[in-house]
Amino acid sequence: MVSLPDTRRTRVVLVVLLAAALVLIGADYLRGPASLRTIGGTVLGPAERAVRAVTSPIAGFFERGAGAGASQRELTLQRELIKLRAKLSSEQLSRRQYGQLAALLRLPGSRQHRVVGADVIAVGQGYQRDVTLDVGTREGVRPRQTVLNASGLVGTVTSVSAWTCTVRLT
Repeated sequence: MVSLPDTRRTRVVLVVLLAAALVLIGADYLRGPASLRTIGGTVLGPAERAVRAVTSPIAGFFERGAGAGASQRELTLQRELIKLRAKLSSEQLSRRQYGQLAALLRLPGSRQHRVVGADVIAVGQGYQRDVTLDVGTREGVRPRQTVLNASGLVGTVTSVSAWTCTVRLT
C-alpha cells in the first residue's frame, strides 16, 4: 500500500477532487444541466458501441471454451462452429426483432407514431433504473419521448446525444 505524505498540497488536491465529485453528483441528482449527460453520450457513445462490438465475440468465444491443448483440426472446427452459431444467433435475433416490431405495429394508434429500433448498450448502476440505447438525435430521438416494447410502456427518454439516449425505466 502506498502512503502519501500529509502535506498542504495533498490536502488541497483531495478537497478539490471531493468538491468536484459533489458538484457532479448534485448536478446529476437535480437534473439541472442535462448537458453533462449529453456531452458524455456524445463523447462516450461511439466508444461504448466499439467496445461492445469488439468484446462481444471475444467473450462468447471464452464462454464456450477455447479448448486448451486441442489439435489444429479441432481448433479449426471450433472456430467454424463459433461462426455458424453467431450466424444462427443473428438470424434468430432478426426473427425475434421482427416479431416485436409486428406486435408494436399492431398497437392502437401506432400509425400516428414513428418506430425506431434500438438495442440496450449499457445499464445504469445504483438506485436509479436507467439504460442507454444505441439510438440518438441522428435517428430523431428527443428528450421526454416515450419508449415502448411489444409488451407496453418501458420508460421515458431523459437525455439524448447524437449516438445514444438514456431512458429512465418505469
